[in-house]
Amino acid sequence: MLIKINNLVVNYGSFVALDNIDLDLDKGKIIGFIGPSGAGKTTLLKEVAKNLPDYYVTDGFSRPVYKIAKALDFSDNEKQYVINELSAWAYQNYLNHKNVISTRSIVDCIIYSEILSPDLDIEDLITLFEETKDQVEYFFYIPVEFDYVADPDRLSHELQLKIDQVIKEFILKHIPKEKVIILTGTVEERFQQISKYL
Repeated sequence: MLIKINNLVVNYGSFVALDNIDLDLDKGKIIGFIGPSGAGKTTLLKEVAKNLPDYYVTDGFSRPVYKIAKALDFSDNEKQYVINELSAWAYQNYLNHKNVISTRSIVDCIIYSEILSPDLDIEDLITLFEETKDQVEYFFYIPVEFDYVADPDRLSHELQLKIDQVIKEFILKHIPKEKVIILTGTVEERFQQISKYL
């Protein structure tokens, strides 16, 4: 066993996000979080990053690219193209390492491109995913469960739900069932569920 955490508690003011979490992790895991914007991937990733120093965790490129794209007046297609290229590059690098957890997977790039930028050619992304998906140990799917919070950097609630549905369809079609773990509940409950697999 590489990492052992006992009785972890995390509070955000009076809100208890994690309450007495136990986590045991073995060496050599590559996993990815899949879910629409606002599902809680980043919040969960922050807790993993704080508590699992031997894991490389990454939240992807969409937030900084959106800020840069706004400053440079990129079109939606240009913005998605940059995210796709950076994510594919990073994904290929992750495959050379162990103990990687990423919230912005190549799956997100495929789904978001299909919905937000359907004119983009994503065949290379799909091919890369199909050729390498067996190297990823688990795909943790995080459905939309929390109340929608309006944020200028997030998609509308309707679009968030549409993306969630397309992600479910993609998972059924492209990812072996035994590699998909559905994380539900509070951040604390999701963290406990992850600990069973890492």
